[in-house]
Amino acid sequence: MPVHPSVTARPSFLPTAVTMRAPCLRWSQWAGRRLALSLTPSPASACVGRAPSRSLATSTPLAMIKVGDKLPEATLFEDSPANSVKTSDLCKGKRVILIGVPGAFTPACSQTHLPGYIKEADTLKATGVDEIVCMAVNDPFVTAGWAKAQGAEGKVRILSDVKRELTSAMGMDFDLSDILGTVRCKRFSMVLQDGVVESLDVEPDGKGLSCSLADVLAKKLAKK
Repeated sequence: MPVHPSVTARPSFLPTAVTMRAPCLRWSQWAGRRLALSLTPSPASACVGRAPSRSLATSTPLAMIKVGDKLPEATLFEDSPANSVKTSDLCKGKRVILIGVPGAFTPACSQTHLPGYIKEADTLKATGVDEIVCMAVNDPFVTAGWAKAQGAEGKVRILSDVKRELTSAMGMDFDLSDILGTVRCKRFSMVLQDGVVESLDVEPDGKGLSCSLADVLAKKLAKK
């Protein structure tokens, strides 16, 4: 059939409108899946190598800190983002108990783990401990509110590892995305002498309440 002069004929090599839209839809679905995969955090169980830090999208494995290691240099926060605390300053010339928790205001941390250290603070310090510190992957306003709610002042310092800087450097990443929305810290207790790990107990499942409890550590220190 002749083509009217005012109508430009579609070249035969161009696909129809329908066939053009379908590949575009498939491309967007593919790109979306690729983006989602790039943002998926690596499982905590894959921590077998070492690196100073990582983001959720980094697949580089990390080795967990062990007895005899130096605590990695990192910046924590106390009460507000304006009050930073370097780990080297925190531990210099002191014997420090450092405990890690999956999250401030979570049931096990608020009802058992932290209260135990507050209760046993005097007993623990009588063994030669200069300071007891609790760290959590929460923002400093949350950790400040938690310290106040728990009555921790003068007993336990609660510090924020909001960027997971120390948590990741120690190989303590704990993927709790399904429960708490992000990667947090495994539950542990650690004794540091001038920044060197003297004792370390990490809960086998990362969140239980057994080897990292205050009374367990108090008994261990009392034997030394």
